[in-house]
Amino acid sequence: MITLRRPELAQRLKEAVADGDLKENANYHDAKEQQSFMEGRIQYLQDVLRRAQIISNDGPSDVVRVGSTVTIQEAGADDDETYTIVGAAEANPSDGKLSAKSPIGPRCSAISEDRKSR
Repeated sequence: MITLRRPELAQRLKEAVADGDLKENANYHDAKEQQSFMEGRIQYLQDVLRRAQIISNDGPSDVVRVGSTVTIQEAGADDDETYTIVGAAEANPSDGKLSAKSPIGPRCSAISEDRKSR
């Protein structure tokens, strides 16, 4: 975003300003809106990276915590689903990653390996 998108939007703004009247210049308003959104996103991502922590999973293997892999079977279902417990920013259930802060995350964290939770 910083090295590619930011210069591209700056160029679009420069061209839109060169077109003249900014009050009714749709290209200018569109580029300004995109620039504002992109700058907010850049700030958000920089903050996430600044606060990021590497979590090692070298504790007891019988305790479920961030970094653990859990297998879940819904009551009445025949198939198991395997997930990795991750931080909220990494969560993606369709990719097998459950947030420790999701509704099911704390339940997994509250039980130890080879136990069932109802």
